[in-house]
Amino acid sequence: MSDNREVSSAQNPPGAGHGATNPRLTGSDSVLFSTPLRGREQFAEQLADAAKSVEAGNSRVIILRGIPGVGKTRLLGEVLAEASRRGWKTVTATTEPDSNLIPLGSLLDAVARTSPPLLTKTHIQALAGEPDARYWLVQALRDALETATKTQPVAIVIDDMHWLDAASLAVLRSLLPRVADLPLLWALSVRSGEHGAPVSRTMTELAKTATVVDVAALSDSAVDDIVTDIVGAPPGATLSAIMQRTENVPLLVIELLQGLMEENLVTTRSGEAYALGGSELPERFGASIRERIMHLSQPARTLVQIAAVLGHGFTIQNAATLRGRTAAELVEPLAEAVAAHIITDGTELAFRHDAIRDTALGMLPDDLRSQLQRDAWRVRIAAGEPVLAVAATVAQTALAADDDAIALLHDAALELVATDASSAAELAERAIELMASEPRFAQLAVDLVPVLYAGGKATAARSTAAAVFSALPVDSEAHLLLSIARLETESSFEEAIRTCDRALALEGVPDDVRANLYAVKALNYANIGRFVELADTLALATTAATAAEEYAALATVEATESVLRFYENRFGEAYRLITSAEQRIAISPGRTPSHWLPEGLWRAFLSNSLGDGESALRIADNNLAETTRRREAPAMAFWMMLRSRVLLDLGRLDDAKTQAEAVLAIAQDLQLGDFADATAGYVVFRVALYQGDSAEIGRNRDFVRAMSDGPGLFKVGRWLSAIAADDVGDHIGALAFTNDAFATLRDPIPSMTTPADFGDDIDLVRISMRAGAVDRLATILDVVEARAVANPGNALAVGIHHHARGLIENSSDELRHAAAALREAGRPLVLVCALEDLGAALASTDVDSATAAWSEALGIAERCGALRDAGRLRRHLRGIGVVRRPPTSTTPSGLTTRELQVVERLAEGRTTNQIADDLFLSPHTVITHIRHASTKWNVSSRRGLVERFKSQS
Repeated sequence: MSDNREVSSAQNPPGAGHGATNPRLTGSDSVLFSTPLRGREQFAEQLADAAKSVEAGNSRVIILRGIPGVGKTRLLGEVLAEASRRGWKTVTATTEPDSNLIPLGSLLDAVARTSPPLLTKTHIQALAGEPDARYWLVQALRDALETATKTQPVAIVIDDMHWLDAASLAVLRSLLPRVADLPLLWALSVRSGEHGAPVSRTMTELAKTATVVDVAALSDSAVDDIVTDIVGAPPGATLSAIMQRTENVPLLVIELLQGLMEENLVTTRSGEAYALGGSELPERFGASIRERIMHLSQPARTLVQIAAVLGHGFTIQNAATLRGRTAAELVEPLAEAVAAHIITDGTELAFRHDAIRDTALGMLPDDLRSQLQRDAWRVRIAAGEPVLAVAATVAQTALAADDDAIALLHDAALELVATDASSAAELAERAIELMASEPRFAQLAVDLVPVLYAGGKATAARSTAAAVFSALPVDSEAHLLLSIARLETESSFEEAIRTCDRALALEGVPDDVRANLYAVKALNYANIGRFVELADTLALATTAATAAEEYAALATVEATESVLRFYENRFGEAYRLITSAEQRIAISPGRTPSHWLPEGLWRAFLSNSLGDGESALRIADNNLAETTRRREAPAMAFWMMLRSRVLLDLGRLDDAKTQAEAVLAIAQDLQLGDFADATAGYVVFRVALYQGDSAEIGRNRDFVRAMSDGPGLFKVGRWLSAIAADDVGDHIGALAFTNDAFATLRDPIPSMTTPADFGDDIDLVRISMRAGAVDRLATILDVVEARAVANPGNALAVGIHHHARGLIENSSDELRHAAAALREAGRPLVLVCALEDLGAALASTDVDSATAAWSEALGIAERCGALRDAGRLRRHLRGIGVVRRPPTSTTPSGLTTRELQVVERLAEGRTTNQIADDLFLSPHTVITHIRHASTKWNVSSRRGLVERFKSQS
């Protein structure tokens, strides 16, 4: 930038444009901000390039990384100044060390204080009351930014990102990809060095698309320019020598110069500035902040140190209380600290830079600092500050058996667990440590056991529970063990069973708790496939739950048994049980089938697995509509995931992929874990295989490998690996991946896909035959035959039996029977497989019949969008002299009909939510359609989509 533009940033300070009521950056009223920007020419070029790209409709992210005092905040000020000059809206978020435990504090403050606010305080309060506040906040911010950018670009600045709380960091990770096609400039600063997992993860995610600027110390010439700006003349030899003590760190450069000038130790002669007294200064002067504080009077120095204990920002009343003085007695010391540019006195008292506060805090002896910090958090709580604002200090400084500290950490952990389970568990662990095993804290410890589990500290949770059992009455101990068993169900089925057994062995367990313990135990026996024990436990659970009239437990028992009966080929009994379970859950207080999860999904999964995909889709659509109306975000996501699987099995591949991608985009926000991988992740990969999308397959190989190597979904991962290997001709490799599936084929459990897909049995036959594993074929045939014989009215089971027998026995008659049955089964792509194999069986003896079979299969594959299968079928037909050309694109634009409808509405100026309402889609699905259209048209922004659409209309 030229000097003229640098000076303009001082004349037009950050926040002076559309966002004038934004929080001000720390130190924005200092000398450093009021002088021209020096030595940062490369950054100026990067900023100009980013601004140009944003004004073209794109989103850009800049991350400034460096040590404290190196000038990151000054560069953020330049971003705000540039945005103001261009007439953009600006949003500024400032953080401090105490921010990291206050969920969404700094972020929500920033969006509410922008002028006009992105979200009003009323809106924010309403979102905070939602069960899944973080998820809804991401949606609300996306909508707000979409609306704001319709009139001008928006610059969003976040200073000291490393002090943001985990919930805010998660919002950033989720939000930025969702608004990547809007004209937004994100500028964030972060300290260099090691950080905790939330910050590191956020940096890793953002750095994939961001410009990361490592802000280094200034060059000698830049320091000379700063000296000239402040002193009025370039430095001579003695002043240049002294300036070397700053190591060219801008904050220290300014500190030293101000100290020298205040002490009249700088003079100008012959057009240069010199330091009096040669190149050495008296010890009380110098570049260090410590020396600057030491130069204050004793009352002012004490005030600064007291204030440092209270935090980055503080009140004069809190300082007075901690100091044991009246507020009036601190007026003069405060004025001195302000005059010395150590404390700012704007809308609130605060340290001008965090490095100054850190130095002041470090000047206190360790014991005194710890005692003052213990006193300080009590003062802050008494003044009305939230417990989360002081929890980190309490955890660091509290002494054992301090009732107040333990109670505060207990409350903070429970408040924080919903938004930051990891940090909540750290607080819980510290609270338990402070309890020192004293019995009077037993109930508080019990409360914290689920927090420890939620934060991944299962060992600490178990040891805590064991330590307090002796202090609990039997009913409380049983309740605690039930809670632990439910939590262990998500991580260790065997541990959950052992925990249930321990609770059931207690004397005097309440009947309702006993019923639920049996239900959880049964569920975990089902999870690990121990079906002898499962049958006994289900009987005990049914008896206990019926006697206790514990309908929710009985519903879980029946849903679990329904799954077992399905895998035992007792389809009618499976339907009866899940119907009964839904009726029971409907009369349980506070329960409805739509949010009874995951059990409530089973009826739709069962219908789909048995070939009635249309019924399954109606169930999914109805429950998705209800959970959307009730704003139950996790339940919405579960029904969206199920819906993607149903769409896949119905052969609606584009719709299935769009739905799956939409829900995967929010799965992390809602911590959906394995279920998202087993449904939506599975769908994305299978669609890629059907469509021959090698790029998508490549992008998902790590995901499949992770499932294969993990404890919960290794069968699904290895099955996907098998069909992917078979697809590229690696038949021996494919066979190796099927070992787990084959070993459990006769067991009443899912061997390949969850829930089971009978069509997978045909792939297993094909892989075994291609790899020469003919010894497996009899077992596979026995399994599919038993299913068909037990359920002769199920077209899918019957068709799969005929198909398997036709392949194994090389019987065209059996393959004809398979095709006939599968035409009634509602699984078009399974029918394609049967018709393809029928054509192959007839090609050498009956060309006309082979042509008819392959032509029918080709038509279905093309309608479904199964491009790989369609290409293979066209090659089969070409081999017998029949040419079938590929169909043209769905629309002349190259977009699908639905994608074109979305782009048309974008061009009309409609927002994501308006398009979603108009087309009866979810906003996530609309965003996915926009992303697909952008990829096909090779544009990176919504503006680019609209311009392309208008140019060809």
